[in-house]
Amino acid sequence: MEKNVNELLGELEKTQSLLPKEKSVQKLQLFENTIHIYGPPGVGKSTLCAQDWMMIGDCEGGYGGLNVYRVPIKSWNSFKDVAREFLQGNHKFKAICIDRIEVLFIMCTHHISQKHEIEHPSDMDWGKGWSLLRDEFMRPLMALSLSEYGLFTVSHDVERKIKTRTGEYDKTVPSLSGSGPNSCYSIIISIADLIIHMDYNESGKRILETKGNKNLVAKSRHRGLELETIELPDKPEESFPTFEKLWKEKVLKEVK
Repeated sequence: MEKNVNELLGELEKTQSLLPKEKSVQKLQLFENTIHIYGPPGVGKSTLCAQDWMMIGDCEGGYGGLNVYRVPIKSWNSFKDVAREFLQGNHKFKAICIDRIEVLFIMCTHHISQKHEIEHPSDMDWGKGWSLLRDEFMRPLMALSLSEYGLFTVSHDVERKIKTRTGEYDKTVPSLSGSGPNSCYSIIISIADLIIHMDYNESGKRILETKGNKNLVAKSRHRGLELETIELPDKPEESFPTFEKLWKEKVLKEVK
């Protein structure tokens, strides 16, 4: 009996060692965060992410005009191999960018369909196919999001009709498939620390929108970044330094 009690106490100590002893530290550097950037084609999303400390997981070959550290992603298995090596360290990168994330989700869907010999996840009864797809897609993304590295994801935008009991309205959202809990849309929205919409204003100036409203999906988990819009310079390569400067002025000010 005494031995059993000691074993139980030992197991209890192991469990207790997993509990936090200090508060977590806020991610004060932009490159530490999980960020989703979306907007129309050609607005400058890829250029915004083309930083020397960023590794690009290129899912569609849209970086021909940029000098970046790029790895082509041609299948779901190739992405998992890249993610696994990235998480092992032994490199100079501070973050990884997946461009475009909706293309990667299609690769994952194809992988699940081939593995289980179905044409589509919806072919499996009781939503099992969707659950398998969600688990497979989320596993490496969560590993990246919870790591010491930043995770950037990029997508296009789309206008959707939102219907309510009293009417309907348009809302600009990321062009991620689905809306249920197992969808690409729900997964990316849930893990993001920031959701940034990149667009043009009425004057044709490029802008970043970091605050959501009835007609727009955007968010920030950091206090101080409650601005509706951020106007960007005419030169696309100056976009990130402009945003980073504002981040330091607004977010870091809230911490001090």
